[in-house]
Amino acid sequence: MLAKNVWMVASLLAVGMAPACATDSSEEETGYDADPSDFDSKADGVAGTSAAVLSLIDGAHDRVLVQIPTLTDKTLLTHLKSAAARNVDVHAYLVVPHPAHPATVLAAEQLEAAGVDITVERTSQLPGFLAIGDTKMLVSATKTVTGAEVTKAAAKFTAAIAENTSGSAPALGSDQTALMLMPDDEVGPIVKLIAGATSSIDLEIYQLQSPAVLSALEAAKQRGVTVRVMLEPKTVGYKNFEAVKARLTRAGISCKETPPTFDSAHNVDHAKFMMIDNRELVFGSGNMTRSGLGGNSATEFDNRDFWIRDRRSAVVTEGNRLFDADWNRKSTSSLTFDSLVLTPDNSSDRILALIDSAHTRVYVYNQSLNDSRVIDHLTKAKHRGVNVHVLLGNQPGFGSAPPANQPAIDTLATAGIKAGYFTTHYLHGKVVVADGRGFVGSQNFTAGGLGANRELGEILDATAVVEALAKGFDADEAHPSP
Repeated sequence: MLAKNVWMVASLLAVGMAPACATDSSEEETGYDADPSDFDSKADGVAGTSAAVLSLIDGAHDRVLVQIPTLTDKTLLTHLKSAAARNVDVHAYLVVPHPAHPATVLAAEQLEAAGVDITVERTSQLPGFLAIGDTKMLVSATKTVTGAEVTKAAAKFTAAIAENTSGSAPALGSDQTALMLMPDDEVGPIVKLIAGATSSIDLEIYQLQSPAVLSALEAAKQRGVTVRVMLEPKTVGYKNFEAVKARLTRAGISCKETPPTFDSAHNVDHAKFMMIDNRELVFGSGNMTRSGLGGNSATEFDNRDFWIRDRRSAVVTEGNRLFDADWNRKSTSSLTFDSLVLTPDNSSDRILALIDSAHTRVYVYNQSLNDSRVIDHLTKAKHRGVNVHVLLGNQPGFGSAPPANQPAIDTLATAGIKAGYFTTHYLHGKVVVADGRGFVGSQNFTAGGLGANRELGEILDATAVVEALAKGFDADEAHPSP
C-alpha cells in the first residue's frame, strides 16, 4: 500500500477547530481552536519553525510543499491555513515515529478541514528539503535554490504522497448492496465508482479534498458526464469551500453551497452521498479527504469509516429525490422517505426504534455520543438482556476536562455496558448493529446529528453487510489501540 506509506503532505496542519461548546452538540465535525499542547503535557512534538520557512509559505501563489516537524507550532499552522485560504495548493508532510496523542490526531484533522492536504507517516519517504513555494525550494534556513533541482524534488514529493487508487469497488450482493470499510479499502473503490459513471454524478458532501477524488470528478466531466457538487460552506472550525469550488468550476463542474437552511447557528449539511447515473446511491460516514479515505501509514491519523453501495430501485429513487430537493433549495419535510434515514426528517425515531428492536446484540460505533435518548435506549436494551457494546471517538478535553465522550462512557459502564474508546484509527464512523440489521450513516448521536443537520443513512438487513459490520466491530473492540 504505497499510498499509505507515502502520504501526503501531511500537514501538521493541525489545527484549530472552532471552539467546541459542551452545550452545543450540533457541530458535527469535532472542533477545537487549539493545538495539542493546549490539552495536556503528553501532546506530541516541539515548537519552532524558521522565519525562512514562514516567509516561503507567505510568498507562495500556487503551491506549498512542506515537511513539518510538529503540530504544536501555532505560528506555522496559522501560516499554512492562511495560504490555503488564499487558494494556494498546500501539502504538508509529518513524520510521527510512534502512535500520536489523540490531541495531535485531532489537530491534523482540523488542519485538513482548513484546506491543507496532510499526510502522516511513521518514517520519511521524502527528499531532504524544508519547503517548496512555487518555484523556490528552501534546503536549509539560509539556502534557497531554483530551477531543475526544485522540479526534481517536487516530483518526488508528489509521487510520495500519491493516493493508492488501485482498489476496486466491492461487488454488489444479491440484494444489490455492498460495504466499503475505511481505511482498509482506501480511496480506490470511490475513484472506480466515479470512473464508471457514464451520464451523471451528483455529490453532496461535507468535506471534499482528496486529490484523487477531485481528479476523478474532473476526468468524468471531461468525458461528458454531467457532474453536480454541493459542498458545506462552513465546515466546523475552518473551511476549504472556496478553493474546492474554484477548482471544480475551472473544470466546468457545477458546484454550489449546500442548502442555507442547514447553515444557521451551528448547524451544517453533514451528509456524505453520491448518486451515480441516477441508478446507484453511494453513501457513508466519511469525508472525501486523505484521512477519510486511508492516506496515512500512521494509522491513528486515518479514520475508521464506512461506505455503502446500494442499487435498489426504491433507495435510488429516494436518493435522487433528496439531492434534487437540496440542489433546488426545497424543503423535504413534505416528502416521503421510507428507505433513507434522514436528519432532520426521521433519523431519531428510526435509530431509536432499531436499538429497541434488538433481542440479542447491539453494537455501536460513533464519533460523538451525548444524546440522552440514545444512551437511555441503549441502557434499556442492556436491562432487557441484550448484549450491548459501544466504541466511541477519543476527543480529549481542555486541561483537566475529561474527553468529550467520557460522560457517555461512564453512564453506559454504570449500566453494565462495555463501552470504550477506539484509537487504532480516528473513530469517525456511525454504525449500529442490532441483531440482523445494521445502520450506517453520517449521523453522530448528538442534537445536531439527530435533529438539526442534513444527515443521511440507511438501515440494512443484508446478511453479508451486517455480519461484516459485526465482525469488524469485534475485531476493533479486541484491538482498540494502535
